Amino acid sequence: MSRKEEVAKHLPHFYRYWDRVSALSMILAGVGRALDETEKDLVSIMKSHWVDTAHAHDLDQIGGLYGLSRRPGETDPELRNRLKRAILSYKGGGTIGAVQMVVRMLLRLPPDYPVTIIENPERTMKKTMQVRANQEMVMNSRSIVDSVPRITFEIETPDTLATDPTFMNITTGQTVTYKGQVSSGDILVLSGDTSTLNGTDVSGSTVYDGFPDLPRRRSTWKYSEQTGGNVGIFDRTTFDESVFAIDIIARVTIEWKAREPAAFEVRIEKELLDTAGLSKFDLLEGLNAIKACGVKAYVQVVEQA
Repeated sequence: MSRKEEVAKHLPHFYRYWDRVSALSMILAGVGRALDETEKDLVSIMKSHWVDTAHAHDLDQIGGLYGLSRRPGETDPELRNRLKRAILSYKGGGTIGAVQMVVRMLLRLPPDYPVTIIENPERTMKKTMQVRANQEMVMNSRSIVDSVPRITFEIETPDTLATDPTFMNITTGQTVTYKGQVSSGDILVLSGDTSTLNGTDVSGSTVYDGFPDLPRRRSTWKYSEQTGGNVGIFDRTTFDESVFAIDIIARVTIEWKAREPAAFEVRIEKELLDTAGLSKFDLLEGLNAIKACGVKAYVQVVEQA
């Protein structure tokens, strides 16, 4: 309803305001137009102060309040999203709600669009070490939960073998032993499910009472083996000659699944990124601007939800 109509409805019918050629009708029309234009100007001023509705120079002025200037070729929607991220960073972010909000803003999604966030995402971790018999190893799982590792054992010293290689978690007292020999070039894989030697199942030769855990806290491990045939026996028939134990160097790789502490992962459909014209790195930049200090953010792009 126009301002002319709002005023006219309070007048008596016999004033003939409804007659377009009457003097009162023309006066009301002129006053009404002035009031309507004033209201439009007021609304325009209000919109120029709102990030979602400001355009061009008005949006630049809002950006100036936060020390942001328009980049070369940057459009209003792009500046608007960057400005919203800056406002969130001033207000403080890091909450699930703040993360969901910045994702929706960057991808121009509805306010209620579901955003999948995985806290403490699962990561495959691996540590490789060179060890000798009876050498201890310090492990830090970098996880918020205990896990069962997979141990890969290989001998690096040529023309040698190890008998009954054993791995013990000194911290927990758990031990796993392969009852057999591993030669140079062999690959022994020990796990709580299936153990293999060069791809052949040797679970029946693997001995453990509960496969050693990798605790979430720091733990100390020890590798040992029976020297067996590697110990030479002094030959009494040859003067001043003897064969001594060989110093065997092995490579041990411990692999495990870790739930990463102080981290979260946002899973987003590839189609949404393509529609918004953004890459996963653009989205990650927005998350890094509002996440809590010391927290790691990841973006996982999936084909569909």
